Amino acid sequence: MSATRHKVMTPTGVARVIERGIRACFASDHQNAEISRLAELLDELAISRGADAEHSGREIECRRAENDAHWLDAIAGSLHDYASLQPK
Repeated sequence: MSATRHKVMTPTGVARVIERGIRACFASDHQNAEISRLAELLDELAISRGADAEHSGREIECRRAENDAHWLDAIAGSLHDYASLQPK
């Protein structure tokens, strides 16, 4: 077995790390609002990258933009889920 392993983060894993960071840095009264605010920003970025994919003239750029949009959308969805599951 090699000395290092390649660990792959999923969008849900990325969202979980972000959620933990917000919970560590913000007062409990503001945590859900901050998570929701970030999720909205990531939603907007996903839409923007999706538009980039539609207008890209090169296939590789189009695929990269589509992949980015899917990841951002998945991370935002997970953050929305975390915010909705937490007590208010």
